[in-house]
Amino acid sequence: MRINTNDLTLKRNYLQTYRYLIKDYELVKQGLHPNFKLAREFYEFHHTDRRSFLKYYNRYKQSGNEEDLLPAKRGPKYSTRRPSLIDEALVLEMRSRGNNKFEIADELKQKSDNFLSPQGLSQRTLRLFVSMFSQIHLSPHGLS
Repeated sequence: MRINTNDLTLKRNYLQTYRYLIKDYELVKQGLHPNFKLAREFYEFHHTDRRSFLKYYNRYKQSGNEEDLLPAKRGPKYSTRRPSLIDEALVLEMRSRGNNKFEIADELKQKSDNFLSPQGLSQRTLRLFVSMFSQIHLSPHGLS
């Protein structure tokens, strides 16, 4: 069986499709395309969304690099979004003293450069308490 971890078929197909679409689009914009008079007709014929096509087209035109025709990375950046362990310990300590999420967020904003919203603190505290609670119940010497 062939190992396809380095298979660049999707990348090649994206680039090939966008090269063709850009060539057609520029003919339409110059008024030289034999089939399309308006860009709207071009988009409808190729079943493409105007906004997404123009996003990649403009990105490519500004840089001239074909790699810009490919989708960029999406999703959260986990390493920068995670609070430090010191901040989490401080949140738990302040929570045990009876502070609410607004007081904790205000104090952390003054002390740390990594700002946590009050809602984020609620979710984080809940996650920490659930993990602590599950460790107690799963341990052999726990309460069970």
